[in-house]
This record gives sequence, structure tokens and C-alpha cells, in this order.
Amino acid sequence: MQQQQQDISAQNRITNVLATTVAIAGAIVASPAAMAKLPDAVVTVLKTTTTLGNTTQPVLVTVVGIVVAAITHPPRWLSDVAHGIRHRL
Repeated sequence: MQQQQQDISAQNRITNVLATTVAIAGAIVASPAAMAKLPDAVVTVLKTTTTLGNTTQPVLVTVVGIVVAAITHPPRWLSDVAHGIRHRL
């Protein structure tokens, strides 16, 4: 039970970091004064982060959650594959 709570906590932290990054980028992009002061390369990165973040963030969070769950609670077939690989080495 404690492991599951830690997994959820880790996933929540990752989600919060992604959401915060996208929100900050979005706030900067929304400010014409800030955008005018930044180099073109930074503007491009911020706009890309905002666009991709808003469209792919749910997918990224889901993938991260699946990876965390697979690492901490691997399905039986994955454990068998890992054991087979270790056995051959």
C-alpha cells in the first residue's frame, strides 16, 4: 500500500512539473512585452512548449504513469522476459 502511494506521489510530482512548465511558457508567450525582449530562438522554444504541452501533456502524463507502474509493479510476462534475459547473460 505504501509503495502504491509513493508511485502516485511520484506521478503527481511529474504531472505538476509538466503542468507548471507549460503554464509558465504560456504566460510568457501571452505577454507581448516579454516576447519582444527575448531572442527568436527562445520565443520559438516557448511557443513550441506551449503548443505541444497543451496538446500532448495528457498523453505524456499517461505514458509516464504507465512506465512508473510497469517499473514498480511489472506484469508477470515482463518479469519473465527480464528473468530470461538475465538467465542468458
